[in-house]
Amino acid sequence: MKNAALIKVLREKGIRHPDFHAGNIMYCPESAEMALIDVYGIKAEACGRKLSKKDENRLLHLLVEYSGRLSEEDVFRLFEECGLNLSGKEILLRWQELLAANERHISHEWPKRRRQILSGHSKFCRLASPEDVQVELGGHQKLMIRNTPYFTVQNPDLSKLGIVKLSHEAAENLWLESFRKQLLHREEETRLPQAWLQRDDGTDLLYF
Repeated sequence: MKNAALIKVLREKGIRHPDFHAGNIMYCPESAEMALIDVYGIKAEACGRKLSKKDENRLLHLLVEYSGRLSEEDVFRLFEECGLNLSGKEILLRWQELLAANERHISHEWPKRRRQILSGHSKFCRLASPEDVQVELGGHQKLMIRNTPYFTVQNPDLSKLGIVKLSHEAAENLWLESFRKQLLHREEETRLPQAWLQRDDGTDLLYF
């Protein structure tokens, strides 16, 4: 609801943010105030002019980031809170347009994202050493930890997580697919592996 209210203000003011997403919004729970960051390149339309549909969709894409948790009723309610005067059918069509555009974008970017994930890019995951986690490592092994608030705030105790033993290829495919679904905001559809231990004996471990 707070995000929808922010979108409404930006729409009404004709403000275009060059990189509008949840990571560039700061929220203070004490004052219930929101602020935009990374504002270099922000622009505002001349007084009285409305945003184009393209610019409006850039704002509405923020809602897509929560699509895995939104019911149809939630979508209707949030579009109304954004100040969009649309019928129910128009809202559903617009929503499907946003989801399809996001899927096209992720598909286009996926080869690059795949390389970043497998290399341990800090945006997605990090390489870990035995000192980082409570798990025994030995031999030529590689441990990758998914970057989530839980795992970046404290050293994870992998012994408390479920373990699945897989071939290297199967583990890699499952690891990558989980990130692809997360980028598509479909993480609610699947259990996300939180760590991947690549072992030198050819049998890898995924921790859930």
